[in-house]
Amino acid sequence: MITAVVNLAPTITVTAQLMSIQTTTCPAADVTINTTAFGSVASGGTIDVEVVNTVPTPVGAIVGAKLVIADSTVTSNGVTVATPPAQTTVARFVTLDGVQAGSFNGTNTWQVVSPTPVFPTTAFPFKTGATVSNTPNDDGDGEWGRSRTTLDWTNPFGNTNRFTDSLGTQLYANGIVIDFAQGDRNTNTYLVVDRLDITTNRTFNNHCAYGLTKTTGGLSGWHMCNITEMFSLQHWGMAQTMNYAPFSYATAPFFWLSTAYFPNNATDAWIYLTASTAPVQIRGKVNSFPAMFATYRTF
Repeated sequence: MITAVVNLAPTITVTAQLMSIQTTTCPAADVTINTTAFGSVASGGTIDVEVVNTVPTPVGAIVGAKLVIADSTVTSNGVTVATPPAQTTVARFVTLDGVQAGSFNGTNTWQVVSPTPVFPTTAFPFKTGATVSNTPNDDGDGEWGRSRTTLDWTNPFGNTNRFTDSLGTQLYANGIVIDFAQGDRNTNTYLVVDRLDITTNRTFNNHCAYGLTKTTGGLSGWHMCNITEMFSLQHWGMAQTMNYAPFSYATAPFFWLSTAYFPNNATDAWIYLTASTAPVQIRGKVNSFPAMFATYRTF
């Protein structure tokens, strides 16, 4: 059975498999959780409870955030003070992302309700945006891939938009564009680009240095988009591949990419032209062009 002290208000530290529960503002009492008796615990005392992780998580990860006690069976010196109704959840272990990982049911038996979600680290490629077909089984005919604009899950702002601004809307007042389709749902970290800071011509090396000092929207750690990040943003169903919201570049910008050209890494790098029969080209790093900057934000 589970018994707990009056006003048991746990404050926890969960790392690996040990949970520390601290009692507050309660009289001393005998505490029993399941079949383990912890004896008399004074107000402010600490109980260490082993937490067995039964779902996959990275080694060393924090597996939970809090243990919530509600309507628990309470005893004081062996005398029952309160008992929950049958089948009432009397305690639950809540993971960092808010998912309930388990509970004590009405018979005071620990049950795993739902595991900590582990999201896939890979996904289908995006649709290219091509919708016109001239030959059966070409891209315009098949339109293979996932949606370019709508997620199949809910982003941290509670909507299914692939692109949002810093507030979860689609106004982009400060130029920040968050791409929730590019990132890691397990760490809640996603690609961010600045759609406005794209007009200054610099050499390759000077753009690299500028990114190290750039702060926009409260974010730092900026870099020129690399070739993969840039390609993920292109819409191949239009002549100017970034003339769509939230970018809406009506003219044809071209950008330095942070990806150097192998084997001439020291002197050459790739540039991207949003409207060209040859959108990816090689230029010497001493040339001056604009760039689009990216970073990553963790929620």
